[in-house]
Amino acid sequence: SHCTCKVPENKRLIVLDFMNYVNSSILLGNFHVSEGGTVFLKTSINAPEDHFNADMINGLLLINLMTMDITYPLLVRLIHGGSTDGEEDDFFANYDGEIPFV
Repeated sequence: SHCTCKVPENKRLIVLDFMNYVNSSILLGNFHVSEGGTVFLKTSINAPEDHFNADMINGLLLINLMTMDITYPLLVRLIHGGSTDGEEDDFFANYDGEIPFV
């Protein structure tokens, strides 16, 4: 998946910190930000070729889309939310929910 919003250079550090935080909870892939600021979510699996089937692909696709759907509002908040200094720095302290990926 890729996120439809671009991460401006002045927000990349906080978004990369967030990606590290989220990536520690994802078991089947990872988020990354391209040099152009696009956020991607890669989903992966380690399975023998003879055990890989359409149901596995459908399951992985569902996990990928659900993970992006859950994460997207948080990314938008980091990128576009808050105009005062320090608000972005308090993001994790104020976020009381768990990352529901595990």
